[in-house]
Amino acid sequence: MATVDDEEFEFLKRRADSLNLFIAEHKNFDPCLGNGSLYIMPKRKTPQERCPTFLKYATPEQCWEFFEAYK
Repeated sequence: MATVDDEEFEFLKRRADSLNLFIAEHKNFDPCLGNGSLYIMPKRKTPQERCPTFLKYATPEQCWEFFEAYK
C-alpha cells in the first residue's frame, strides 16, 4: 500500500532528479508503523556503490521539506 499517488510521486521523482538524488518506495513498507513509504538517497555512480540513505520511511510532505532544505 503506497502513501503517495502516482502523480505526486512523479513530481517528487523529477525534483529528486534535478538535485541528483534518487527517490523510491520501500518494498516492505508496513502501513501499521504510521510513517510514509518513501526513501531518498544520492544517485549511484556505479551499480556496486553503496550510498547512504538521507531520509527513510518518509511521507511526501517530509520529502518536499527535505528538498527545500537540501538545495
